[in-house]
Formats: sequence, C-alpha cells, structure tokens
Amino acid sequence: MFNTLSGIVRRFTCEEDGATAIEYSLVAAILAIAIIAAVGGIRDELNTTFESVGGELAANNTP
Repeated sequence: MFNTLSGIVRRFTCEEDGATAIEYSLVAAILAIAIIAAVGGIRDELNTTFESVGGELAANNTP
C-alpha cells in the first residue's frame, strides 16, 4: 500500500500539466480583469449611447 501511495505522489510531483493549467487560468483571470476595467472605464459613454439609440427607436416606432 505504501509503495502505491509513494508512486502516486512521485508521479504527481513530476507531472507538469497542472502547472500549465494554472498558468493558463492566471492568464485568463488577468485578461478578464483587464476587460472588466476597460468596460468599466467607458460604461457611462456606452450607457448614453444605448439610451440615445433606444430613444430614437422608440420615437420612430410610434405610429
């Protein structure tokens, strides 16, 4: 039983796939934070634009 457990631990410490997955998830997290920050920076401009478009569509849709 101990040999089996030590073999599993040895394989786990030599495996590098987990490190690659962690690196990719860190890159994805950094990109998500950057996207959220960028959208947060232009939020007011986007809100004004969508309200303007919505108002124009509502005005032109009235019979």
